[in-house]
Amino acid sequence: MPARAFTALGGLALLASLFLPWYSVLSAWQSFQVADVLLGTLALAIVAFAFRRFPGPATVFAALAAVIVAVKLVWRPEDLGTSYGVWIALAAALAALVGARGIAGRA
Repeated sequence: MPARAFTALGGLALLASLFLPWYSVLSAWQSFQVADVLLGTLALAIVAFAFRRFPGPATVFAALAAVIVAVKLVWRPEDLGTSYGVWIALAAALAALVGARGIAGRA
């Protein structure tokens, strides 16, 4: 799979993961106030910049998304266990980062 498509697929998977349960039965949209909007914006930006000539912004946005998801995984709301949505979000952000680095390596 070409790196650009891999990056875009990671961004779309990140966006879709925001609707899945992250903590027990709560989705990211239900759990957060700012981080959900920020992650959604980053996911759309990753997809948009995946097909641009300069892949730098996609790399930065994917790295930022991966850090945000990792922080939300470590510092989760009290008394709530993690669910599969946060793991999918982390995998998607890391996949987008790997894909964006692949684009940068070819540019």
